[in-house]
Amino acid sequence: MSAPALKGSSVSAMLQDLKSNRRVQVALAVLVLMIWYLWPTAPPTAARGTEAHRPSAPLGDRQSRDLQKLPDLAKLDRAGELPSEDRMLRDLFLFEGIVKPPPPPPVVKVVPPPPPTPEQVAAQKLAAERAREAATKPGNLRYLGYLATPKTGRMGAFEKGEEPVTIKQGDLANPQWRLVKVTDASAEFQNLKFPDLKHRIDVVDPRGAGTHSDHPANEF
Repeated sequence: MSAPALKGSSVSAMLQDLKSNRRVQVALAVLVLMIWYLWPTAPPTAARGTEAHRPSAPLGDRQSRDLQKLPDLAKLDRAGELPSEDRMLRDLFLFEGIVKPPPPPPVVKVVPPPPPTPEQVAAQKLAAERAREAATKPGNLRYLGYLATPKTGRMGAFEKGEEPVTIKQGDLANPQWRLVKVTDASAEFQNLKFPDLKHRIDVVDPRGAGTHSDHPANEF
């Protein structure tokens, strides 16, 4: 028998033994597992270690200039790192990073107005007092004219609602106002506290048609 025939018969016998012998199968499986676990920790070959410690050749001028154009080479070791959390948060529609809120508006210090001077306080009180006095004017009277006799002098004829009222020139129409003047055209009242504060009522026709105006005209 030739050598190739013997070699083929031995291989066939080994395969047949491997298929039929349970112990051979288990031993082969253990051998494969040991190779699997021990292979990553195998020491590097002598050739690989020699290549790793081989000194590199010096760079030329052109290579040095090319490297100077790449200032971020030192960051290449971090190329596989994930970006920061702020950069990873993106808008789903605009694809923009987190928009920082605008800076707070500058705080404007409101300077309170200076307190009023005594003159201003007095002026405010005077204006309020004049307004209260003006509100008490006899504005509910309609002037109809006047009657004059040598004994009593002039008397203004008024109408308050539907009731006739007569007030003598110089008498008080109310505690704050005095009738100081009556003419064919108007009747004039003067405030007792503020003499420059006056109120005038124009004459009207008793039937409602005014000789000068249908409504009283006030004058201060």
